[in-house]
Amino acid sequence: MDKETNADIRNKLQRAVSTLERIEQGNSVTQAHAKVVIEDLKKGLDSIKVDDELNNLEVRIKELGDKSSQTLLFLSFALVVLATLKDKYHGLPHNMNEAMWWWSVALLPILIGILPLKEHHEKDIIWYKKLRCLKVVLLVISISTIICGVCRFLDWPIEVAILIFAVMLVTLRRN
Repeated sequence: MDKETNADIRNKLQRAVSTLERIEQGNSVTQAHAKVVIEDLKKGLDSIKVDDELNNLEVRIKELGDKSSQTLLFLSFALVVLATLKDKYHGLPHNMNEAMWWWSVALLPILIGILPLKEHHEKDIIWYKKLRCLKVVLLVISISTIICGVCRFLDWPIEVAILIFAVMLVTLRRN
């Protein structure tokens, strides 16, 4: 599909409207010209559909980026609290060290999810779909490691985190 500007699409749609107005007024239009008008209208509609899909993907990618930012904010607070406790008490119990490790692991996918990768291939539907999937996967990985950290912080066995993650996946599949 060749890239048309909005001005090109607008011109084609205006020509189509003009031709349809002449038909309405009773002026004769050749069948070939009518076919061109119909094709222009179809191309304009297809372009509008593509723009709508691009806009929807852009909105979803932005929402996922916002969720990643919120998750990073949570991780920052959690790590600051643990670091403060570590300094205050000259060390942490084993479970809190494990929580800190899990939350540190969660930082990498979150930071990758915040990167402005959308601009790498701007206005490319295939790239946007892949990017949306990547951001979802990175967010799920981060949230699952955060859950593991929370379980270790509360001194629960890691199996509880696995159970919580399984319930989360089942819930996501139903939606």
